[in-house]
Amino acid sequence: MRLTFLNQYQAIFDQTDDRTLILTPNQRLSRFIGTLFDDNQKQRKRSAWHSLPCNSLYVWAQELWCLIQIRAAHKAAAKTLLSPAQEHLLWRRCIAANAAEFEEKNGVELFEHTFESYAESMAEAWHLLQQWQLPLQEISDASVEFEFFKRCAESYQNKLDYHHFIDREQQLETIIELFRQGQNFVGTEKVFCLGFDTLSPLNLCFLDSLAAANISVEHFNITVQADCSNRAFNSKKAEIEGAAQWAHEQAKKNKKIAVVIPSLSRDRGLVEKIFKREFEPQSLLPSSPRQATGFNVSAAEMLSDTPVIRAAIDLLNLNCERNPIDLIGRILQSVFIGEAGELPARMAFLSELKTRYKSISLIQLRSELASFNENLKYKVNAEKFYQALYEWMQVRNKSQFLSPQDWLKQYKILLSIFAWPGVREADTIEYQQLQMWPDILVEFSQLQKTQNKLQVDEALKYLRKISGKPFQVQTMSSPVQVLGLLEAAGMHFDALWVAQMQDGSWPEPLAPNPFIPVHIQREHEMPRACVAHELDYAREVTQRLSRSAAKVIFSYAKWDGEQPLNPSLLVSHFAKEEAKELNITSDNDYKRVLFDCRSASTMENFIDTLGSKFSKNEIAQGGTNILKDQAACPFRAFAIYRLGARSNEEITMGMSLRDRGSLIHESLDLLWQDLCSLDRLLAMPENELLELVREKIKIAWRNVMPTLRYGEQLKTIELLRTETMLLKWLAIEKTRESFTVERREKNIIVQLGALSIKMRIDRIDRLGNSEHLAIIDYKTSDSNINSWQGERPDEPQVPLYCIATEHAGAAAFGVINAKTVEYVGIAEQRDLFSGLKEVNEIKGDNQPDNWPQLITQWRDTLNRLASEFIHGEARVDPKKFPATCQYCELKSLCRIHTTNGDTVG
Repeated sequence: MRLTFLNQYQAIFDQTDDRTLILTPNQRLSRFIGTLFDDNQKQRKRSAWHSLPCNSLYVWAQELWCLIQIRAAHKAAAKTLLSPAQEHLLWRRCIAANAAEFEEKNGVELFEHTFESYAESMAEAWHLLQQWQLPLQEISDASVEFEFFKRCAESYQNKLDYHHFIDREQQLETIIELFRQGQNFVGTEKVFCLGFDTLSPLNLCFLDSLAAANISVEHFNITVQADCSNRAFNSKKAEIEGAAQWAHEQAKKNKKIAVVIPSLSRDRGLVEKIFKREFEPQSLLPSSPRQATGFNVSAAEMLSDTPVIRAAIDLLNLNCERNPIDLIGRILQSVFIGEAGELPARMAFLSELKTRYKSISLIQLRSELASFNENLKYKVNAEKFYQALYEWMQVRNKSQFLSPQDWLKQYKILLSIFAWPGVREADTIEYQQLQMWPDILVEFSQLQKTQNKLQVDEALKYLRKISGKPFQVQTMSSPVQVLGLLEAAGMHFDALWVAQMQDGSWPEPLAPNPFIPVHIQREHEMPRACVAHELDYAREVTQRLSRSAAKVIFSYAKWDGEQPLNPSLLVSHFAKEEAKELNITSDNDYKRVLFDCRSASTMENFIDTLGSKFSKNEIAQGGTNILKDQAACPFRAFAIYRLGARSNEEITMGMSLRDRGSLIHESLDLLWQDLCSLDRLLAMPENELLELVREKIKIAWRNVMPTLRYGEQLKTIELLRTETMLLKWLAIEKTRESFTVERREKNIIVQLGALSIKMRIDRIDRLGNSEHLAIIDYKTSDSNINSWQGERPDEPQVPLYCIATEHAGAAAFGVINAKTVEYVGIAEQRDLFSGLKEVNEIKGDNQPDNWPQLITQWRDTLNRLASEFIHGEARVDPKKFPATCQYCELKSLCRIHTTNGDTVG
């Protein structure tokens, strides 16, 4: 079957000479055809031959433009072609210049932060109108959006004329004009068009103009008779895994394979991870090369997203006044900034910063680093980083409003201060990325032609935009190609898999441009604007793909989360193919890489679940969390409290849940310091109580968050939120029987065998005039008494309080959050604490009948957990897999996924 389409190409190759050109929609197809031609020449036993004249339409237009400029064949040849960044900057300037007048005239309000998206959409609208050859002046529409676009477009054209710029459509129109005059300045006599699904009116006009220059044009469609089928998967991830496993099996048979994934540019990370695991699992190991050679992914990642370029942009984003802690974190952890010897100190420094700052100025950062360096425990090699911060502030304070070329000088100084891109040798991929950096700087300097000076934030924004160009790793050729939908145009393979063919995604949903009247877009069948056009286009692409290989599989996901999906009607008629027909193998993982290469006779299996015993002189840090984690998973407790395993605290926007919980705990402690009892609470007038609550919350804020910097608006919102919840809580307290607050935030030490646990009780109430005490633990998350039950309790803190407190007669969670404000718990007798359950009301296996039996059961359970911890019990045994492991940060350490499947995380 492969010979069928090769013979069709051969018919074209036989007609090519130095006056012939093969024209394609993209360079990937040009390279593909060029490779086929070279293989064909080798099969004919030729030792030398001319390269096949084959180019994409865009690249050929650029070559033609260069010839026009060299020959000065047209007055437009003296103009400069706009770069994407220059184009965006001009549109932003036009929008800003017309916004105020437009707002006043139409009574609407435009915001500066919307200019970015406006510029993108207007540039797209401008190109669409030129591609469809629709003069702006001939379009009549009364909508506010079009009126604003029209005004901005007129300004944009004036700026093009003033600066002697030309865009890519105007460039092509100039070439068309010369061809229509009969000028054949390239020597080409025949053009073969291959792989074009659709052509815009301007591109069609370009091909038609070739006839006037005596250049003939022929359109070819290479097709094969294919065996087509479809395949359903439970999820998008399972679908990509199935495609990767199928491709691997086909590649073993020496076939040329392609997998087409429409969302490839968006899901590149997931796709590459799955294919690497299947084709080159050893590449995931730290000592192996980062680029797998068993397959090639066409979708390029953005250069600005690569670690080495991201580090440079992060450094340039540092400002003297305020820097988000996540930005500081990326800089401190980057191997491309400073010396590698600094990293241990910088990591320890970052851990301390995260507990106290959400954002930080450079002066504060330098002060904190100076204080940190006085601690000899962490002082490694951070002195150079400290000095770099000082030099940075000196340069940055002087730079606010400069020309693009002057900004480049500042950027080079700033980056050199921190020794970017680091002192270690770059690997192959990093080297390729760094080779593109000078081109980025050159393109940035060209902004000088459109803007004399830029503010600091605007300059950085355009540097990021220019750095956002695609980066494709240069790799060896591969028999397996992973392609986007458009990149597969015109290419042929031995076997092909086309993914994501579900209804709602194929044909693609409509997304008309917001600045061109919709009726105009539909009338002229512009992309993503007309249902009939999108259906015809999707049908044509589907037919082309179905004839691109001898074996074609179309696949789709049956579920998107909880949303059921159906196959696209364009592929649903193909025969359904079962999993057994695809020869899908089981997941490949590290086990195969590490062990399959060894003889079974040399391997010894040994299961060890015990760590070293807890020594008498060893002090356990962690309080009641030791028992909580021991119950959840013994390995977790061992790793955290014996090995010191920690993860970096997640950075959140605004106040974290922990900060909010601390604020409520501290506020309640201060309140009951004054209130003391139910009688005092009931006697206090409502207005005085309100003032007391507000006063205590403000004091609590200062006590809990003295170093965390929050804006006044956020602070006001959080104080009001806390006030609302505390007033609801006090209303609940007023409904209780008489009580007196005996102790608050009391630190005690509980001895469980050889384990000493230091803990703090939120509150202990004396109930009425009796000797009975109630243990109260405030919770700002949803909680219930089921978490105290069983051999492995989820929340052992309250039971531990109870066995440590004489005369305890009630145990309760005080649940205080935005959804719920209530007491939940257990009381020895109902009249001690109404609203709580008695022991005999609790349902479950092995539940005691009365309070003394419950205390005994809790004591036995907690002593057993403490004994396990003391004796080093460290088995990987999550209480409820995978729920227990879902948010655990130790999965890479315990490797639970290698024994229970790739379910966790």
